[in-house]
Amino acid sequence: MYKLTGVTKTYQKGRATVAALQGVDLDIADGEWLAVQGPTGHGKTTLLQMLGGWTGPRRARSASAPRTWPGCGRAR
Repeated sequence: MYKLTGVTKTYQKGRATVAALQGVDLDIADGEWLAVQGPTGHGKTTLLQMLGGWTGPRRARSASAPRTWPGCGRAR
């Protein structure tokens, strides 16, 4: 099971701060399928990287996943 509550991920792009994810709430039950779609640059890859343990949130009220990969996805 995956559970994200209030997840925010930002990146610096020059002097600008870009919010890839902002206040995301998501529950995925064991055995449940998920499709992610949307326009370019709206956080799809960032969300999938976070669910896979490759990156961590900038801020989160809570985030949990069934596994994390050693050396990857440290929350900041």
